[in-house]
Amino acid sequence: MANQKMLGFDIGSGYLKIALCEDGLPSDAVCVKMPDHLVKDGRIISYGAMADFIGEQLLANGIHTKHCAVSLPADGCYIRRSTMPKMTVKQLAVNIPYEFHEFITEDIGAYFYDYAVLGKEEKNLDLLLVAAKKKMLDEYRQMFRRARLKLMAIVPEELCYGRLLRNFEVRHGMTPGEKDYVILDLGHGSLEVHFYRRGIYEVTRSLEPGCDQVIAAIANASGMDEHSVMTRQGYSPDASAAADTEDLETLYGNMAMQVMRVLNFYSFNNPDNNLDRVYYCGGGSCFSGLMDELRNNIELPLVDLADLMEGSAVAREDRTRIGAAAGSVLLP
Repeated sequence: MANQKMLGFDIGSGYLKIALCEDGLPSDAVCVKMPDHLVKDGRIISYGAMADFIGEQLLANGIHTKHCAVSLPADGCYIRRSTMPKMTVKQLAVNIPYEFHEFITEDIGAYFYDYAVLGKEEKNLDLLLVAAKKKMLDEYRQMFRRARLKLMAIVPEELCYGRLLRNFEVRHGMTPGEKDYVILDLGHGSLEVHFYRRGIYEVTRSLEPGCDQVIAAIANASGMDEHSVMTRQGYSPDASAAADTEDLETLYGNMAMQVMRVLNFYSFNNPDNNLDRVYYCGGGSCFSGLMDELRNNIELPLVDLADLMEGSAVAREDRTRIGAAAGSVLLP
């Protein structure tokens, strides 16, 4: 677990989330609406403008910590579990890129590859593999350098949540490798369902529409513009209540149904799983209609991701949204 003050960043399509962490828990948080056209489909359009925006937010909130880590969006890299024959480190470096042949159609040399050994058998290695574009990683480094920050780690979003789960287990004296987890991220561009088999990341299912479509539907029904629905610090629950229409209820129902199908499919293919709850996070959790539909369609209880960070001085509603940012600063 982290034992020094560090900033964790989660740069989403709708909001920038910053978590100031110490001793493995956030002590302060900033959630602020992203300026228009700065991020599109989860990807930063202008790294220079983003660096300036980050610097402005740190200054406005009196944050002076320089060491930081950042969560890499789910669509910013490829992650997969793989079983490979035992081989040397040099042999792994040669062979790992070919494990991504189903995803990477361009020059494999344009990507940075990393791995973690999850387990060893007599002849095989159980590995967690990651591939991310070198150019994108360089742009992230330059962006934080321009913001006068020292970037210590770039961590895939899925692994940030995994580190948060591991941190929770350690703080509560739980035996690692026994529990299965699922995290539902109610994000702006999509809903992400992350599965962790015995505490180790396994797979993510990305579902559309995301909360951007909810915002558009609320704006259309209420006569408000989307900027009013997206307040500076979070989606407006008042706007959601004012736009209680049949179309919006249908949208909520379709989103909940998709999540239910993903959970059922996972359980069908993993009958020995011990999932007992669904941790939820993201700005979409403030839409009461969506949360009601999720509870009506999902058999497992919904639990706020904020519970994984109990003991933090940060307000509960902020903890619901900064999980990836907080997890980025934790040790694997």
